[in-house]
Amino acid sequence: MLLIPTLSSGFPLDIFIANVIASFLLGYATYHHRLKNISDDMILLFGAGALGGMSTFSSFIYGAVTEFNKHDGNYISVIYVALSLVVGFFSCWLGLYISRAKK
Repeated sequence: MLLIPTLSSGFPLDIFIANVIASFLLGYATYHHRLKNISDDMILLFGAGALGGMSTFSSFIYGAVTEFNKHDGNYISVIYVALSLVVGFFSCWLGLYISRAKK
């Protein structure tokens, strides 16, 4: 995520963007797996392998804890966790929705 700028507030934007993109792609791939367009082996490789490597829970928690431990980072940490969950959920739903629309 070298192309993502660092925000002056310390918000871990690179991890956030990686998680949102991975959530969208997982939703998109899951729908195609349900239609049997993607095999069980491929969804496991792509979902758990590629997307799991791109968007790891440890990176998510590391970003939150790093911000939480800063003197003025508590509110940024809470916002980061809340936004990650809400936007990640929406991105996954959007991937499912777009997949359905393209069938």
